[in-house]
Amino acid sequence: MSLIAIALRALVAYIVLLALVRASGKRLVSEATGMQFVLAVIVGDLVDDAMLATIPFAQLIVAAGTLTVLQLTIAVVAMLDLRVWRLVEGEPPVVLENGIPRRRAMLRERMNRKEIASALRLAGVSAARWAEIKRARLEQEGILAVVFHDWARPVQRNDAEWVKVRLRPRDR
Repeated sequence: MSLIAIALRALVAYIVLLALVRASGKRLVSEATGMQFVLAVIVGDLVDDAMLATIPFAQLIVAAGTLTVLQLTIAVVAMLDLRVWRLVEGEPPVVLENGIPRRRAMLRERMNRKEIASALRLAGVSAARWAEIKRARLEQEGILAVVFHDWARPVQRNDAEWVKVRLRPRDR
């Protein structure tokens, strides 16, 4: 098998595995990005094959080098172009909006209400406060990023000063 054929096979394997990781949801790879996970799986398998001498070492170098250059190229292009980043990494889905779970996003990420409640508890939000949530997105790491409505923000010390000024008897 030629080195170009190996590079092309590695490219196809990378694209297929990246698509599979993206289709399986973000929670599958809670610490690594999809690109990093795919690269680790393929290179790990290549190293395994090279160590067992099922492929020549030159093929490992060509395939791993091709994948690494491809991953770095995609990372740089994604850093410079938001559309490419969205295509590769995906937009964080909104799973809760205005206190109401979004069923379509939940289905896409294979989550149920109990998992959302658990993730919100980890973020310090009880079920009683769901109505205060403007939006909760499932981030790449598998955690929920919660944005509260303006009216639901915690009381601040300067809020007390604002009330004192408004309640002070007016000079007549």
